[in-house]
Amino acid sequence: MRYAIISITLAIGVFLSCKHHETQTVKLAKFDPVHIKVKNPVKKVKAQTFYLPVYSSIPFAEGKSFYGLSSFMAVHNTDFNNPIYITSVYYLDTEGNLIKDFLLSRVDTVMPMQTVNYFVPESDRSGVGANFILEWMADSAVNEPLVETIMVSLTSGQGVSFSSKGKILNELY
Repeated sequence: MRYAIISITLAIGVFLSCKHHETQTVKLAKFDPVHIKVKNPVKKVKAQTFYLPVYSSIPFAEGKSFYGLSSFMAVHNTDFNNPIYITSVYYLDTEGNLIKDFLLSRVDTVMPMQTVNYFVPESDRSGVGANFILEWMADSAVNEPLVETIMVSLTSGQGVSFSSKGKILNELY
């Protein structure tokens, strides 16, 4: 009987000490770049020409063999408000010969905060000096895009991947 009274007293104490927690629903607001405060404004440009290295095959075994890699160039529009227009994407081999014109007289529009990519398959053997030449423009000065190439291979149970950043050859403010 004594244990029953102690147990009931403890149960009532625990019950009374518990606070009622209401479940709150959090409503996520739509992303709005207007609320972002810029402390250090970035350089704004209207057009650029990029050189981006691509390593479609890399040497190994004292340079006597080559390991093939697929690759792609990613173009990230980092401007919150304005599209950019990709006007040229050329892929050249180690000797500088044009292998592929990705756009063939069309223009790719990259909307604000959007990313596009251009892919080169692992079967390509354009060499360690292959490269992309990218030209883009905008209607007004925008944040310059982030442009990089990524090389990947996942053959024979092995994984190799790395990225490479390009060099601006020309730009218009």
